[in-house]
Amino acid sequence: MKTEENMKKKIITTTSLIAVASIAYYLHKNHVPELINLKQATQEFEQTHDATMLEKRKQQIFNYYTTDAFEKDVQKVYTKALKQFCQLTVTPKSLIIFDVDDTAFYNYQYRDDAEFIWKHQPELIKARQTKIVPAIKATLAFYHELKNLGFKTVFVSSRNQAVYDEYYKNLTDIGYHDFDKLILMPDKLAFDQNIKTADWKLGIRKQLAQEYTIVGCVGDRTVDFKGGYTGYEVKIPNYIFE
Repeated sequence: MKTEENMKKKIITTTSLIAVASIAYYLHKNHVPELINLKQATQEFEQTHDATMLEKRKQQIFNYYTTDAFEKDVQKVYTKALKQFCQLTVTPKSLIIFDVDDTAFYNYQYRDDAEFIWKHQPELIKARQTKIVPAIKATLAFYHELKNLGFKTVFVSSRNQAVYDEYYKNLTDIGYHDFDKLILMPDKLAFDQNIKTADWKLGIRKQLAQEYTIVGCVGDRTVDFKGGYTGYEVKIPNYIFE
């Protein structure tokens, strides 16, 4: 009897090991790479020349932006940030700085390398034609939560000053009301290749710090925070550029 029971145990164990090995092989064979941004994926392809991997990565990015995954992730970031800001004592000088492109509203529809995404998003195709770009909904809702709490708000973008009126109108038309300032980069600097966006934005934050108490900074790229003078940093995902 014991010999028979031992045989049964061996059979069950062997079967289990085969099942585990089969699952592992399937997962390996059908491996879906970790989601990385388009810039990194392109650089990876330039090194490996693995076209299949590049297509897998692009498909992931496509799925991320054409479903509700992006907005859900952004909402998670803002839910956490709002808890932090609710703990602060708000004064007439308490300021939160917002980036504009791909933070306040969508901008990747102007990128040729991202056409494989936005050409399937009718609202972004329309935006290219009308020049009125839709808000990132979670950002707009977060913005109004902060305004209701009494925070001052300033938008800072490295876009050149020539599009100031266009950007101001776009922001107000889609619901960003009562902000204190919109600051864009002077034309002579915007077209100077020696000017780094991160350094210019840092300089603007230093200037704003003389007038306000910067308690938070909202952006989608590391250049929005580099160098400090940010307060609580609120970074939302950007799988197009970084």
